[in-house]
This record gives sequence, C-alpha cells and structure tokens, in this order.
Amino acid sequence: MTGPTARPTVWLTHEFLAVMLGVRRAGVTVALHLLNAKGLIRSTRRQIVILNRPGLIEEAHGSYGAAEEEYRRLIGKDLAR
Repeated sequence: MTGPTARPTVWLTHEFLAVMLGVRRAGVTVALHLLNAKGLIRSTRRQIVILNRPGLIEEAHGSYGAAEEEYRRLIGKDLAR
C-alpha cells in the first residue's frame, strides 16, 4: 500500500488462498466473484484489492475477528504487535 489513496492489497493466487483455507480453488473463485460484484473487493490475477472493509466485515456476519477475540480471551494478549 503506497500513497494517500492506495487501498489495502493482498497479493496471492486463488490456488494459494484455497490451500490456506482448505477449500477447492473453484470455491475461492466463486466467493471472490461474489465479493467483487458487491463492490467489496476488486480481484485480478494474483491480486485482491480491498475496496470496502466495513462492508466485508458486515458480509462476514459476525465471524470477523472471532478467532482473534478467542485468542485474547484465552491467552490475554493481542495477536497484533
């Protein structure tokens, strides 16, 4: 991310994202297309640009941050440093 109008960008392939999530690549592609159609992201070859982070959080229906909150509850520390 560079410059005052730069957007957060994730550089990875659909295949790598599928491996990280433990799902089929085709499912990742469908999900990215849906998020793209809703104007939440822009997905191109090996690049996902976050256009609307609050919208992505809302789209997650309460699952965003759940793992981090559980870690904080159990360990008592913040994961981010």
